[in-house]
Amino acid sequence: MKEFFRGYRDYIENIAGLVIIFAIMIAGFAYFDMARVQDFVRLSGIWAPIVLILAKASTMVFAPVSGSPLYPLAGALFGFWEGSAYLILGDLLGSTISFYISRVFGRRAVERFARGDVPVIDKILRFMETTRGFLVARVCFIALPEAVSYAAGLTRISFSKFVSISTAIGVIPIFLLAGAGTWISIGTDPWALAALIALGLAVAAVGGIVFMRMTHREDSTTGEGGL
Repeated sequence: MKEFFRGYRDYIENIAGLVIIFAIMIAGFAYFDMARVQDFVRLSGIWAPIVLILAKASTMVFAPVSGSPLYPLAGALFGFWEGSAYLILGDLLGSTISFYISRVFGRRAVERFARGDVPVIDKILRFMETTRGFLVARVCFIALPEAVSYAAGLTRISFSKFVSISTAIGVIPIFLLAGAGTWISIGTDPWALAALIALGLAVAAVGGIVFMRMTHREDSTTGEGGL
């Protein structure tokens, strides 16, 4: 039972991080001249995108580090399309690294790099022997792409299949949260924005809860779960 509830920790951390960053962004754009920050980002040339891409990739490799606050920030600082493109590149780089860490070095490396996500990874592994199982896991754990990437590397799924499915699903939260950041920067009604964000977070949370309940029910049936 402890492992079951431990699986929700990352969702709580991600949601808390997003709430904090959205609050800071709304206050920043409302009371300060955030346009100067955007100008500074533009003047930094290629270095700002590189920093964002590497930062996002690092959150995929060092799994306990939440990358969710980077999504709305990218939209606010770079604009929707440009910010989304950098986030996708960061996710692609990070998921590739985490996939091959587990594929080449095995479970010991996963335990070293993804300590906080290991119980979740163990749950996901049971559903990833088939393409359909991987798709279900990726959708249900849309908020925890790093855990799915490490889990995929421990299976026989091909890299091409992994990266195509993972990227296709991953653009959903990227577009949603980067778009939210962009809307904040142009002064969209914060209440409408909050409702949209809450809906997206609820969908992600429900997916994870359904998946965890499925695996918990299976543990109970086989006698592995315990209380």
